[in-house]
Amino acid sequence: MILLIILTLAIVLIDTMRLSLMGWKEELLWIGIWMVAAYFSTLWLTGLSFQEIYKYSNTSAICILGFVEILIFMSYLLYDGKGKALLAYYPGLMMLFPVMVLSYMMIRVVSGVSFMAIGLMSAVLTGVLLASAVLFLRWLKCDRLWLYISSVAGLVIYILIYGIS
Repeated sequence: MILLIILTLAIVLIDTMRLSLMGWKEELLWIGIWMVAAYFSTLWLTGLSFQEIYKYSNTSAICILGFVEILIFMSYLLYDGKGKALLAYYPGLMMLFPVMVLSYMMIRVVSGVSFMAIGLMSAVLTGVLLASAVLFLRWLKCDRLWLYISSVAGLVIYILIYGIS
């Protein structure tokens, strides 16, 4: 469980830094997409047993996908060709894992409420947390160097967690 929390925090930090480097319109679009993903993942997770959820939270596969995402971020930071414009719109799709972890925690914490209401609460909480994190990183004047440093730190975390699991 501790490894999943560390992995989730690393993904949130790196992907939120990537979102903070985008323009306002792209940020709002991706935050809206993650809100929709939180709603539907909450509805999807309610139909699964604990064993099925544990099967989907395979830490080694998540580390490998996170490694590929960091390679995409590094190519965005270091590449100056025509493809850089395309890479500028990549938000970090690994954010789906923390969104699903938040949805799972909302299902377990909030009881006695309909699952659609829990899905809406999860979506709103996802939007508020992402928007506030992006605003905080913009206030800190997060730039490409921060993304580079956090990506290298994320690589170390992924390698360690992959080795442990």
